Amino acid sequence: MKQTPKVVLTLVLLVVIGLLTGCGKSSLEIGMVETNLPGRWEASYTTFTGTKTDKIRADAGQALILEYEVNVDKGDLSIEVNHQDAGALWDVVLQEDVEDTVVLALEQDGPYAITIEGDNTGGSFDLSWELE
Repeated sequence: MKQTPKVVLTLVLLVVIGLLTGCGKSSLEIGMVETNLPGRWEASYTTFTGTKTDKIRADAGQALILEYEVNVDKGDLSIEVNHQDAGALWDVVLQEDVEDTVVLALEQDGPYAITIEGDNTGGSFDLSWELE
């Protein structure tokens, strides 16, 4: 009977940990194979729900040339380029296969983020970029 307070304390801690864990972002990656190298990011997946970000550093006045090829078998895939102070510079939501190139004028120094967000999507993406 002396162990009852320990058992109750353990159960309370487990419940609190479970509640705190549930407060984070959820992510689902089924069958994902991903390669992320400087200037190149590609992945294929059966199902992807969540967000992934790659950061690059650029100087004001440079241009970011972003080429992408996306295959969407189901769901939605979003691509976004943003600066921590300026917010989103460009974004696109894809529901079908697309291949395109965008050129973005970068007006501020600092880190830029390329973010991929999947919403129960299946397929693949292949991104490559360079700064000029």
